[in-house]
Amino acid sequence: VLAKLWEEGKVDLDANVRKYVPDWPVKTVDGKEVELTVRQLCCHLSGVRHYDRKEDEGKVKDEFQKEEYYIKEHFSTTDESVALFKDDVLLSAPGQEFHYTTHGFTLLARVIEEVTGQPFHKYMQAQFKELGLSNTFLDLNDPLIQNRARYYVRDKYHKLKNAPYVDNSYKWAGGGFLSSVGDLIRFGSMMLYSFQQTKVIS
Repeated sequence: VLAKLWEEGKVDLDANVRKYVPDWPVKTVDGKEVELTVRQLCCHLSGVRHYDRKEDEGKVKDEFQKEEYYIKEHFSTTDESVALFKDDVLLSAPGQEFHYTTHGFTLLARVIEEVTGQPFHKYMQAQFKELGLSNTFLDLNDPLIQNRARYYVRDKYHKLKNAPYVDNSYKWAGGGFLSSVGDLIRFGSMMLYSFQQTKVIS
């Protein structure tokens, strides 16, 4: 979606993210002000954290033991989701180190909202429809979604057990969608072969 918006000239990938999200705080690393760009967010090079804060470095925790992994509260807006991490220090200066970040993609969702003038989840639903991805949905807990798998984790004995309840509304962009194998193949094919399409000029 972001690439499409860039193609349409609506997003500058090398712009400071504050161009689109003015209330994103000015960040400092080692006492110097730094800017993070939309492109750096896309590439996990922004320094925005994942589930661990900078002060948690060195504490070894399995991903499934991290508190933010199991948020049960519903987040009504992307701004509420961004509030989870916006005041946290960056893990590194933007562009310096790769740090996978679900939260960085939540900030990208906020950029998309600013550019399109629509809530991220509604804009994405329209895009899925346009692409013919009829089995790709927000992972909402309340609706009955045909063929949705039951989530599970393994205990310390490696036996399967039901995963705890999670509300994914805090991370729609970074881990909040459900899809089918068929839709993923369709999407992958579009990504792989779209460069072969040429415009016919009559």
